[in-house]
Amino acid sequence: MKKNLLIVAGSLSVLLGVLGIILPLLPATPFFLLAVTCFSRSSEKLNQRILNNRIIGVYIRNYRSKLGIHPAASAFTLALLWASLILSAIFATENVYIRILLGVVGLGVSYHVLQKTRKIKQVSKLLVSLLLVFFCLSMNAQSKRYEIKCFFSEGFCAVMMDAKWGFIDKTGVEVIPLQYDAVMDFNGGLAAVMQNGKWGFINPTNNVIVPFQFEEVRPFSKSGLAAVMKNGKWGFINRYNSMIIKSEYDEVSDFSFGLVRARKGKKWGFLSTTGEVAIPFEYDWVGNANFQTIVVEKNGREYFINHTGRTVKELPAGNETAGSKGTIFLFKRKKYKFKGN
Repeated sequence: MKKNLLIVAGSLSVLLGVLGIILPLLPATPFFLLAVTCFSRSSEKLNQRILNNRIIGVYIRNYRSKLGIHPAASAFTLALLWASLILSAIFATENVYIRILLGVVGLGVSYHVLQKTRKIKQVSKLLVSLLLVFFCLSMNAQSKRYEIKCFFSEGFCAVMMDAKWGFIDKTGVEVIPLQYDAVMDFNGGLAAVMQNGKWGFINPTNNVIVPFQFEEVRPFSKSGLAAVMKNGKWGFINRYNSMIIKSEYDEVSDFSFGLVRARKGKKWGFLSTTGEVAIPFEYDWVGNANFQTIVVEKNGREYFINHTGRTVKELPAGNETAGSKGTIFLFKRKKYKFKGN
């Protein structure tokens, strides 16, 4: 019974030793020595087969004679080690710090192997070459991974490769896979993304918060609302995918001082953040809401109105006015064009 257990233990040791020859981080010699110890006490036939094996026997004889590892064996081990590290650095991670850690591990194992190797100079040249290959390939993979990069917004950067967009964090890790046709920057914890021609919103963990259903969208503003277009009409949703302002407007702007200008048919008016009509849709043109006043046009005449819709002042014909904190500035309409108006 004892001999049978020793034979099983010796056989498993041989198997692990063979794996140690192939796998860089798994030692081979200790398992072969354990196998010889087990076989010497259980089966002389198996013991001699191990000692006389042209591959395994070399490890045992070199250890017993203190000759160290043969240069060819060291070169093979180092080549496998750095090949696995290079592949891991390129395909398994995009984190620079993890790549540095892989390089440190490789150096540590390589140092140990070289310490046990005869004629170290022969293998050292190979190690230097492998180090250069590792550095060049891993850094090249980092620099050419993405074709387009933008500025970071809320800790995320939108990147594209092969016409697909995703996001990376500040360490270079791809936190949101490149799976979208178009994206907008994160704003208020959500980012607008397009998939199959429709827009929706995702959070930083790539969970879909607002389903893909809109033809056009704008990022969430400070009001907590985002303009969305559905069936050719604009409306506003909140961050919980509730439709606050129904999609029934032909054109909308961004919120300014709690109001958003909108066009319904040929007439302009203003809506509040709750979706109520703050200023009736009776104007031919309106500007964005300023601190106290709004410029509007009706029947060919221009006026200043306040945020309740009451007329403050009628303007001279042919002029466009911008109000700011009670001060009036006059500009010729044909000379100046105001962004967003």
